[in-house]
Amino acid sequence: MSLFKKYLRYRAPAIVVYVAAMAVCFALMPLYRLPEAAFYIFLLSSFVLGGAAWADFVHFSSKMKKLDRMASDPSLFRDFTAEERLDPVEERIFAAMGSLDNSCRRRLEEEENTRRLMWDYFTAWAHNIKTPIAAMYLLLEKEEGGRKRELKEQLFKTEQYVDLAMAYARVDSPTNDFLLRRFSLDEVVRRAVKKHAALFIGRDIGIELIPTEMTVLSDEKWLGFVLEQLVSNAVKYTPAGGKVKIYSPSEYVLAVSDTGPGVPPEDLPRIWERGYTGYNGHGENHSSGIGLYLSGRILSLLGHPFSASSPPGEGLTVSVDLKTRETIME
Repeated sequence: MSLFKKYLRYRAPAIVVYVAAMAVCFALMPLYRLPEAAFYIFLLSSFVLGGAAWADFVHFSSKMKKLDRMASDPSLFRDFTAEERLDPVEERIFAAMGSLDNSCRRRLEEEENTRRLMWDYFTAWAHNIKTPIAAMYLLLEKEEGGRKRELKEQLFKTEQYVDLAMAYARVDSPTNDFLLRRFSLDEVVRRAVKKHAALFIGRDIGIELIPTEMTVLSDEKWLGFVLEQLVSNAVKYTPAGGKVKIYSPSEYVLAVSDTGPGVPPEDLPRIWERGYTGYNGHGENHSSGIGLYLSGRILSLLGHPFSASSPPGEGLTVSVDLKTRETIME
């Protein structure tokens, strides 16, 4: 709707009253035989009112444009109320808006303080819980018995869940501390595989690790976390006697594949969604649907395209493109 039409709707009551008054004057003039001068007075007053209406329309247009800018940038609210000429009704409306704005700001500050306190507590808890986990690893090394491997596996899962929780809390935080530099991809891959060595051995799963001999530009810590999640996911769904393969199918592309049941076609597009476990995930008691979600989120922030494929009967393959490109930080 044009500004002129908006103005006509805004001033419609005054326009109706003015037109009605004109009609009454024209009707009464012949009846009372008013002198011709009265007609000219009427025309002059109409001209003056028309000029005033035009000035009012210009002011209305200017105010509407400022309001449009304020709608897209709320920070202009206080400047608008300080500079613009407001009528009494508008003053009351903007006073109420100012009060609401102050209330919202206080509420946001309180929520931010609460969130910061919770984050500080959670960070302290996550770091503190690492100490008893490390102590339990040392104690288990001294233990003998058939359940030692099973206990170490459960302890390893506990440590993984702590790492997942920390990454989940930090990945979208302003302090996610991304640090881009060049490093050897094979070193990061070997660390991820070594971390899961006990699971490979305990579950009788083979590992085929083909060196990539690539130097990539990324965040070593976060990319390492992603690789750990991809390896963990591959081990989780690979049956005993199966195999996990990590290799480079093409230049600057890293792939992690397994020989598990794979992912049904209807689930494949959704495996990167938060909390989505799919058909196979429901059969795995410890599947949270967070690991792949975090991996996809981190890879997106690092600017590394990724994809997943699962041909029938051939397991799941996740590919990450690590070519150097403009990194997107959201």
